[in-house]
Amino acid sequence: MRRRGNLCPITILPLGRSVQSASKRINIFGVKDVDYVKSLSKALEPMLKDESQYQSVIRFDVINEEDGSNSQLKPIFGLNGLSWGLLEDIDAAKDKYWYFGPLRHYASAASKSFADNWSLKTDYVYTPPCPGCVDCAATVQRQETAQPSGLFTRGLIKYKNNPGETKRPLVKNDNCSKKFEGSAEASQININCVQNKDNFAELESQFISSLQPGWEFIKQIPEVTCSKILPSLVVKSRTIQLHPDGEMGEKFYSIDGEEYDARPIKVSVVPNAIKVFC
Repeated sequence: MRRRGNLCPITILPLGRSVQSASKRINIFGVKDVDYVKSLSKALEPMLKDESQYQSVIRFDVINEEDGSNSQLKPIFGLNGLSWGLLEDIDAAKDKYWYFGPLRHYASAASKSFADNWSLKTDYVYTPPCPGCVDCAATVQRQETAQPSGLFTRGLIKYKNNPGETKRPLVKNDNCSKKFEGSAEASQININCVQNKDNFAELESQFISSLQPGWEFIKQIPEVTCSKILPSLVVKSRTIQLHPDGEMGEKFYSIDGEEYDARPIKVSVVPNAIKVFC
């Protein structure tokens, strides 16, 4: 993601139990539904046929609020997005209840039914979605990957140049740099990259605050385990900053399944950043 110049296409293989990013790009729904070997072969077919397309990713930058500090942390890039809060904690802890077999997700949710640390408090600052203007569009034009000269690769795979996408003329968007502020108290926050109805990438931030500890939550466990809880607030943006309350220090973000300290963070969409065989 930090390199300049040609983009090297990548292939996503559905290894392991979680295949979220792969299932978005190829019709594979996990090893429970199809034979494992066939699923791997199907994932490799687009690479052999040289069928690829551009995908947008999410960039995460830690906001350094310490006075007098000039240190710049490297950004984190992700595909699946950010998950923070109760539902993420339940999903992360379900393997501890392996002895419940297929009910381990339910057991993990039940263990949180009467917990008292559900609330997430954060301020947020966001900029509205933008299809690309003179202020936010990338200035570096990426070139297509050159064809390999090796005899073996040239004979095995028939490379072809993908036609360039229709480029939108860059115009001035006065709303692009506008900032909107707010605060939220929720039990779960999700930030994902989606393709909107105007066919460009944007961030969709969901704040879920309808869950309350107690017997009512126990009644909602089937919806919790199936991720059917509707958000109380949805924010669509190009960038969004989260400034968690100081009491959130013991909680962690989950970015593509990896845990990170809940520090002030800026989340941005990077359109067409990678090239994926699919």
